[in-house]
Amino acid sequence: MKPILLAGLLTFGFLSSVEAGYVDVSVGDHLKLYNGAGSGNGGEFDAVLQQFNGTGYDPTSVTWSTFCLEVDEHFYYGQLLKVAGISDTAYSGGSNTNSGDPISYATAWLYTQMSTGNLVGLNAAGTGVSGSYNDNHIANATHLQKAIWYLEEESLGVYNKYVDLALAAGWTSIGDVRVLNLQRYSNGQLINAQDQLVLLNPPETLPPPVPEPSTFALLGIGSIALAGYGWRRKRQAAA
Repeated sequence: MKPILLAGLLTFGFLSSVEAGYVDVSVGDHLKLYNGAGSGNGGEFDAVLQQFNGTGYDPTSVTWSTFCLEVDEHFYYGQLLKVAGISDTAYSGGSNTNSGDPISYATAWLYTQMSTGNLVGLNAAGTGVSGSYNDNHIANATHLQKAIWYLEEESLGVYNKYVDLALAAGWTSIGDVRVLNLQRYSNGQLINAQDQLVLLNPPETLPPPVPEPSTFALLGIGSIALAGYGWRRKRQAAA
């Protein structure tokens, strides 16, 4: 089905400009997902940003490649989806949780390498490096989706060489990678539909972590100590 669907989409010119890289997308935007490289379940998917024309939506030139984070979220190709949120978390959780699932640093590294054209390819078995990602695009996209699911602790994940490379990279943040929390329209209402990756330009600012109570206490002690030191210096100067 994948070759037939892609051929039809390319006939209309929707996906001919799909490029890896940074994307300008905001909360409230609409997009559609189409079948991209890869075989079996999951991505690679081709995301196409949509523009409202007064009565419906038309495809724009803003396109990118993306991957599924959760195995139990579903959508239809060409279905209109709304960007309800941009975060570091898959809102609907997944096979490992139902209360939200933050993406791993290793997943962010893999997606960044793919999006910027720096990801290597793997051999057919997925056990070793072989060429570049696009040399065998279909097989490598399949390996990458399975690696992402493994790192996100999803049921269809597979430990392959991409997992090794991502863990060895040692990232301690998600960089510019964000999760698009997507909703679909159903009977006039919006319901959670899908969580997909994007390399955001500029990256959405995430809220800083809330300090633990012990941290607040330390901050308070530090402030009192500084105030006391300043008061003591002032008295010495006056003397």
